[in-house]
Amino acid sequence: MNRRDRGELIFLDDRDRESFLKTLGEVCVNADWQIHAYYLMSNHFHLVLETPKSTLVDGMKWLLGIYTQRFNARHQKLPRMDLIKIEIAQLIRSQTTLSLKWIAWELKAGVVGTLALSLRKNKKEKTS
Repeated sequence: MNRRDRGELIFLDDRDRESFLKTLGEVCVNADWQIHAYYLMSNHFHLVLETPKSTLVDGMKWLLGIYTQRFNARHQKLPRMDLIKIEIAQLIRSQTTLSLKWIAWELKAGVVGTLALSLRKNKKEKTS
């Protein structure tokens, strides 16, 4: 049995189910699996399979990875890691903006000497 992250649907329509079965067929050929039964539901699936070779882990990684890529491409969804990268980039951008605002405030307040000294000190610490 396998469920998708955060309770999301694995199959939105019959085309998704067909894509999954096509991918499962590819894994059966490549990993030498024998499928005895399967049951596809919207948010999870069950497989009864036989693996004459020790290929269960690698085959499942391949099945889930390739199907997920195809699903995301078809439905124009970003993978979770890409969403995390976007969130990190937004955080860095907001922190950079905050830093620039702080520097502008320091300059406006007339703390230029202190700011320049602070920047030089940090630069020396990095080079030593």
